Amino acid sequence: MAAEATEEINMVNSMPHVLVSVYSSKYAKPIKVIAVLDAGTAQTIMNPEVLGSALPKKDIVIG
Repeated sequence: MAAEATEEINMVNSMPHVLVSVYSSKYAKPIKVIAVLDAGTAQTIMNPEVLGSALPKKDIVIG
């Protein structure tokens, strides 16, 4: 039961990511990193037009 709940929680909080190879020069050995893709959801959540009158617009800084 706990394992199933943890799996569901992890699926909700997952972020889009992809394995990428970075080359420091033309003949260098690639460095494998995980790149996190920005889906723009944080900006949508913090957008004052989306929040409406819940928070004063002067207190929200975006960017």
